[in-house]
Amino acid sequence: MKRALPGLDTHVWLPALFVVLWASGYAACKAAVLHASAATVLFLRYGGAVLLLSVLAWVTRAPWPARGRQWLHLAVVGMMIHGIYLGINFFAAARGFPVGITALIGALQPLLTAIIAGVFLHERILARQWLGLVLGLAGVVMVLTDRVAFDWSNPAQAAWVGLALISLTIATLYQKRFCAFMDWRTGVVGQLALPCLVMLVLAFFDQPRHIEATPQFLLGVAWLVLLSTGMYGMLHALFLRGEAARAASLFYLVPVVTSSFMYVMFRERLGTLAIAGMILVIAGVAFASARAASRVAAQ
Repeated sequence: MKRALPGLDTHVWLPALFVVLWASGYAACKAAVLHASAATVLFLRYGGAVLLLSVLAWVTRAPWPARGRQWLHLAVVGMMIHGIYLGINFFAAARGFPVGITALIGALQPLLTAIIAGVFLHERILARQWLGLVLGLAGVVMVLTDRVAFDWSNPAQAAWVGLALISLTIATLYQKRFCAFMDWRTGVVGQLALPCLVMLVLAFFDQPRHIEATPQFLLGVAWLVLLSTGMYGMLHALFLRGEAARAASLFYLVPVVTSSFMYVMFRERLGTLAIAGMILVIAGVAFASARAASRVAAQ
């Protein structure tokens, strides 16, 4: 039997596709918030995902959480990821914060997770992880210093996006510790329900109050809903196939793919200093992840 061509190997393209789809969510965010408030977009995203996943769970007879404490854990993770992390990122994008920089800051999440786990959970922190984090933070500072990439007229936006990253990191550790019971179909419904209600309330106060139902807005929201439902299913499939680590080893490419999307679609560009900073961030994350990537390649 002939071996499949390397370019068609699912062990390569499936994790790469996951990274591309993840990056596309940043572009869809920008497309949607140009025509409605961030709270409205998030309400539509979460509400659509809850509806689709509830139907899927009913059709496939997926197990629902059996105890109130399990629902509570899902709500905590949901508010930290979908309420705080995505909420801040969408509100920042609606107010002009460059989405490419948001993706770049988010690329530090695996390193920050390792550091926090080491400090508070007493897991081993490798020297290369510390070095990778330092390089990554230095790269982010370079990007934020570039006047072409970022306007310092409102520096609080960068601080809020950094806070969102911390929230995502803590939520990742919390979910690993308390949500092992979660079925991805019903678990995501449990995570999205409370943030969906919160965004509905905020939509009455966030600006603009109206929705411009342009094709760009409709496609952006539709894509965000599909990502909220499909990405968890795809991640589940990657775990079952043993390829989740391979996808994680490629995750540092998300800022590059995102910046490419943003330049083509919105002419959001980076200056020379920002490009150098992005390369430094990617190098830091890639270097810190090199050992995990080499183990994956050996499998």
